Amino acid sequence: MSLRKKFNPISCSLMLFSSIAVNSVSATPTFTLDTLFKTSNENGNASFTLRNTQRENVFVKGEVLQVKVVDGEIKKIPLTRDNFPLWDLAINPAKLRLLPGEVRDVAVKYLCQKDCDRTKDLVYQIRFSPIAAPSDSNEQRVDIGFGMAPYYIIPALDPKVTYEWNYDEEKHEVRVNNTGNTYLKIEVDNCNNKLRTVKNCVAVYNVLAGRVLDIDLPDTLKGKNVRVTVADHDQRYQDEFSL
Repeated sequence: MSLRKKFNPISCSLMLFSSIAVNSVSATPTFTLDTLFKTSNENGNASFTLRNTQRENVFVKGEVLQVKVVDGEIKKIPLTRDNFPLWDLAINPAKLRLLPGEVRDVAVKYLCQKDCDRTKDLVYQIRFSPIAAPSDSNEQRVDIGFGMAPYYIIPALDPKVTYEWNYDEEKHEVRVNNTGNTYLKIEVDNCNNKLRTVKNCVAVYNVLAGRVLDIDLPDTLKGKNVRVTVADHDQRYQDEFSL
């Protein structure tokens, strides 16, 4: 099945996507993060919430990476001192100490003030990494190599949602080409066919603008009349069809 789609606005809202609509996401036992995929407000600003799950202090460093889609593939550019003129996003604080059980917000601010190009989504990763205690502290220094890197998206001011969809029914493979200027949420739901007795019968895939994504559907998402819902970042647009 090959489809070329263009969205039309509708008034109804979409259901929450269960695979990303969670209260807390944790990649390590040291701290948790409220989400691994966040969109900003209209001004490009938002915040992430971190929680220390340890019985001792945890030190965390934050870094910003620009994410570009080049020829359908993802390219990441760390914002460092060497490319300071590229900086258009900042986090505060960039380093923090979390006391046992403490919850802290890290603000994310869009820095552009004029002549800002918002014709398409601006995409970033915020890399949160546990680090050793400062050398001037009396705390035990422990090097921890695991962290989390949530995606952060500043949506296009005038989102245009178009995409190409190709489905190989024999191989159960999907290719999505996001030809619009904003990212897509794609929900594949096979729970009705499984009477919701099978785990992992629903999945959500996020496809950045300009990205070509190949999806090999797992066994839990195979069947007849598998429901697909495609939407933009604020769920003002949706398209529904069945495989």
